[in-house]
Amino acid sequence: MPGIDLLASDRDNTQRASIQVKTKGPSSRGWQTSTRQGLSSESADAQLFEGRFWVLVDLGPTYPGFYVMPELWIRNDICDGYQEYLSAHGGHRPGNPTSEHWLIAVARVADWRGAWDVLGIFARDDDM
Repeated sequence: MPGIDLLASDRDNTQRASIQVKTKGPSSRGWQTSTRQGLSSESADAQLFEGRFWVLVDLGPTYPGFYVMPELWIRNDICDGYQEYLSAHGGHRPGNPTSEHWLIAVARVADWRGAWDVLGIFARDDDM
């Protein structure tokens, strides 16, 4: 399925999560994506993104790090970050104006490190 790498659910299969996974190597500054993935919060239908998440995997240098966030959040962050970038460069992309490349910097997603509970599929202590 386009845009979905993993499907996960709780034990009873009542809560489901569709997950897009992106990885970066130990020497990379961030995860590679496209500005086309950006979406402004004003134009988004939040219901379309319920149960959809991204997991950004940092493969090094010692242990992997996992950044888990709602898809709508990261798509909005891509849009906001790109708009900030364009504003800082006079409203156009320097060098290659037609490029759609976008780098998701670690600093922009740092608060989502290890946030597995956002998936809503894991049992809580009071559920056992």
